[in-house]
Amino acid sequence: MLTRFEELLGIDFAGQRTDDVDDVIYGGYDHAEHRERVPGLVSLLDDASTADRERYVACLTLVAWGEPVGYRMVRELSREPRKAPWYDLLIDRKFSVDSSYGHLSAAAADSRELEISAYISLSTAAWPTTTYGERHRLR
Repeated sequence: MLTRFEELLGIDFAGQRTDDVDDVIYGGYDHAEHRERVPGLVSLLDDASTADRERYVACLTLVAWGEPVGYRMVRELSREPRKAPWYDLLIDRKFSVDSSYGHLSAAAADSRELEISAYISLSTAAWPTTTYGERHRLR
């Protein structure tokens, strides 16, 4: 039986099991059905009984997918970073400091790809499929 985390981030968009959450996070850029997983990820993020690592990855995923709830969580926790449930989960090896916000920042930058893809999809959806001459029957 799969955990909630595994159901959301352990199965790729082809329905195949994966041990690499990046397959799912970045796979979401190519699959609009990633939106179906957002409510479950929000639930994981809000559930204090969920493992800190899973909450962090849920937040990271929401940010990478450009979800406002992910951005809000990062903004709220950045006011008092030591209160983040995942504080000290990721330690920078060189400086021995928490590096979770660096990864969240990279995810926010990556989310631009989804924004651009959505813009292109919306823009091209309105493009005519016929030529000007076909529409106006030029004589």
